[in-house]
Amino acid sequence: MKKSYVTKCLRTRFSIFRFLLLLTFAIVFFLFPQNVYSLDTTLVWDPNSEENLDGYRIFYREDGQSYDYEVPAWEGSETTCTIYNLDDNTTYYFVARAFDTDGLESGNSNEAYYQPFEPSIVIDNGDPETSSTGAWSVSSASGWHGTNSVWSRDGSIYRWTFSPSVSGYYDVAMWWTTWSSRSTNVPVIIEHAAGSTVVNINQQLNGSQWNSLDDYFFESGSSYNVTITAQPGPSSTCADAVRFNFIQSNDPPTAIIDYITPNPAQVGEDVTFSGYGEDPDGSITGYSWESNIDGWLSDLSSFTTSSLTEGTHTISFKVQDDEGIWSEAVTQALVVSAIPTEIITDNRDAETSQTGTWKVSGATDPYRADSVYSRNGATFTWHLTPSQSGIYEVSMRWTAWASRSLNVPVDIEHSDGVATVYVDQQENGGQWNVQGQYYFESGTTYDITITSQPYPSSTCADAIKYRYMYR
Repeated sequence: MKKSYVTKCLRTRFSIFRFLLLLTFAIVFFLFPQNVYSLDTTLVWDPNSEENLDGYRIFYREDGQSYDYEVPAWEGSETTCTIYNLDDNTTYYFVARAFDTDGLESGNSNEAYYQPFEPSIVIDNGDPETSSTGAWSVSSASGWHGTNSVWSRDGSIYRWTFSPSVSGYYDVAMWWTTWSSRSTNVPVIIEHAAGSTVVNINQQLNGSQWNSLDDYFFESGSSYNVTITAQPGPSSTCADAVRFNFIQSNDPPTAIIDYITPNPAQVGEDVTFSGYGEDPDGSITGYSWESNIDGWLSDLSSFTTSSLTEGTHTISFKVQDDEGIWSEAVTQALVVSAIPTEIITDNRDAETSQTGTWKVSGATDPYRADSVYSRNGATFTWHLTPSQSGIYEVSMRWTAWASRSLNVPVDIEHSDGVATVYVDQQENGGQWNVQGQYYFESGTTYDITITSQPYPSSTCADAIKYRYMYR
């Protein structure tokens, strides 16, 4: 049997109070009951800033009683205290008062309170926390819980809704009455923090008693349904009561995304995901990565994939502790872009540089606004920094002119070195001319340089096109 305990925090901000000496007073209480058998309550509050502040006094009362201001439960100058050995089954109210060096005492803060946790909650048929579909009739069977039990058949549904005030593990038990027509295989769907579980029960056995359907973790602040579905006639299905018996609390784990890189990425590029979890009362045993575009990705803490779809992904990551409880998902955006099929750099673009003097050419059919020309060793360079590694087809465009050189050297840098090709600029002007295929690494800058030839010939610089072929 797991040890039972309760962890509960009440947080209340207190209003401002004043002494005759205008001593102000603002407090926040945090209440931390230690277990279900005795209550040691720790209170924490914000400090005052007055120079003549001397300390604080804490008073408490039970429900239905008055405060005894002659006997403080605690007095001191700290901004935290613990009240020991209170009755865990009693409702307590707490107030604070500040006092100064002249002995003047403030009025009360507003109250913080501790309310006992009820470890066993029973929801009987007919209670406000139940609902149903179909026709359910009062059963003639004996041994019901509360005032009666009800029965139905042919798909009618009966539902008990549980909204715990404290997160933790609860034993879920069901009570039914037996009858000769009761179904021997009734499905019970139990919603819990980790999902839902179906338990099949035989209602011809173990009637008029609590029958455990196993332990499940429930989060405070959420509502969970236990649903029974009546089986086909002539069998009958009973709906009576469900009990939730607190067993043990469990602080859920926390998920942390360490990194997702590269981000942004391109389609087909390797993307590495890394994350971890923290669990204050256990260990991390499971991981889950999901994309809102591609769905489930991995159950590892770290992994690499190159199969992400183009788009802006919301990546969700959560971790599971050794009690089977999942953390809240943390998210991060990941942009996956399509690989550009073409990159064109024109002579006027920022990704160019030159030496010597290059003048605008009067030749027709430039790529955009114009082309330029020079001679006598001036150079023109186009720079490429690809975002995707792979083989690219390199093409060059120039404008033709009567004086164009017939043998212009073009140096093409690539990952394996430099290739030099020669072009005849009196031919094939105003169109793309393929100069070969080369491998370029992403993130590295490569230069394509043309060198103008001696006078009287002229050399044109216009545009370069890179077309992605494959990796």
